[in-house]
Amino acid sequence: MNSADTAIEGSPNPVLAVLGRGLESALNHALTLDAETREQLDALDGRAVCVSFRSTVLGMRIAVDSGQLRVGPAFAGDRHPR
Repeated sequence: MNSADTAIEGSPNPVLAVLGRGLESALNHALTLDAETREQLDALDGRAVCVSFRSTVLGMRIAVDSGQLRVGPAFAGDRHPR
């Protein structure tokens, strides 16, 4: 395990947590403006995508949960989403 793995597997950074909540709020607000996309999210319920940024220890997980997008740390949840 290298230092990047340790940082990713550790507890969330409080500043990044605030930024993640802001991103989550903005994404969900955008969904309220597009009913067609919001309806299509139903087919993705329970699925997630993890985004890692090259050359950094930063990453995030965006999951679909009951018609809403949830943003959290990359290490949260299932390591192998559906």
